Amino acid sequence: MESFTRLAIWLFNSKITRGFIMNRFLGGVLAVILIVASVNANEPQFGIAVGPNLSGPQGSDVPSGVGFGWGFGGGLIVSYPISEILSVRGEATFDWRSYGSDGEMTEMAISIPVMGVYHWKKWYIGLGLELGIPFGAKIELLGNSIDFKDRSAMDFGTAGGLGYMITPNLGIDIRGNIMFNNMNSKADSSVDFRPHSERISVIYFF
Repeated sequence: MESFTRLAIWLFNSKITRGFIMNRFLGGVLAVILIVASVNANEPQFGIAVGPNLSGPQGSDVPSGVGFGWGFGGGLIVSYPISEILSVRGEATFDWRSYGSDGEMTEMAISIPVMGVYHWKKWYIGLGLELGIPFGAKIELLGNSIDFKDRSAMDFGTAGGLGYMITPNLGIDIRGNIMFNNMNSKADSSVDFRPHSERISVIYFF
């Protein structure tokens, strides 16, 4: 199991693999949307989401002092109803993240989750995949802000969430992800230092 885990981490840190995964992910997302749109007569719903996030690295090799910190984000939602209880939801959100209670590390990111969603009365639960494109990462060291140039160019992992619709258009969404890749692209494949975040958002469908 340990050898398999190291192999998986190495694959996700490989530049070739990152490009392959990104292309396949985006192509797969487009294919799912087109298939759902072609077989489904229902109109897609468009909306927005905005709210705070709580981000922090996970793994056995997280540096001392780098923990969870608050941030903020928002973006666009598109939901394709498949039936009365099932839908496919995609998002594109912009997030500002802070790792550590004193902002020991900060970054911005574009997050693109795609999930299958099950609806039950006013509640819903979703599960899927998420692609993250971080940029502008900085580390606070001895009072100085230093660019984190070795930050991985892409994050990839699972996404899940729970939500409640207060009205047919207005709701509350709680979201979390578990990423597979190392935050440091130059780290050894045995290093376990992965990004992770949760977000609670107010969502509104037009």
